[in-house]
Amino acid sequence: MAQPESLLARLNRKPILVAPGVYDAFTALVAEQAGFTTLYVSGAAIAYTRLGRSDVGLVGMNEVAEVVSLIRDRVGCHLIVDADTGYGNALNVGRTMRLFERAGAAAIQLEDQDFPKVCGHFDEKRLVPAAEMVGKIKAALDARGSRDTLVVARADMRSRSFMLSLMLPFIRSSVRKRQGADFERFKRLLEAGELSA
Repeated sequence: MAQPESLLARLNRKPILVAPGVYDAFTALVAEQAGFTTLYVSGAAIAYTRLGRSDVGLVGMNEVAEVVSLIRDRVGCHLIVDADTGYGNALNVGRTMRLFERAGAAAIQLEDQDFPKVCGHFDEKRLVPAAEMVGKIKAALDARGSRDTLVVARADMRSRSFMLSLMLPFIRSSVRKRQGADFERFKRLLEAGELSA
């Protein structure tokens, strides 16, 4: 059963929205039966369960679209879909948006890593220039068939400098928000123990 309100409407009201990570129709069904109305389709989890490998950019756009389609066929939850880097340049991002939206995504998440990407929890990530990420966001926004389909821009910046680690993602975020990204998601801003006395 489809959700009665858009994902954006749901995000704009309380309580906070919790979206558990899923990787196939079965885990999505379990989450829906547990009462969740929004699910996060995790690219890392798809890599782990379909390929038996770490999240190092091996899962392709069509594989994720197939998973999203199978999940959509089984549950009515809003689906936030990990679109990695958009699987290429801005042209590829537009194609990814159209494909994922048709498969059932209520939102796609784009990260600002360069190819080959690695899991956001890993060190030694390379980021694309801010202007390139802005172009990808614009391509996703232009390609979406419905304004209800959201674009989540994810910042993977993690610097060796503690203060830069906290500031740079927000600086890059402000650029993306001005270009129309619906939401920002920051990955790994702090490490365990960095705020402890």
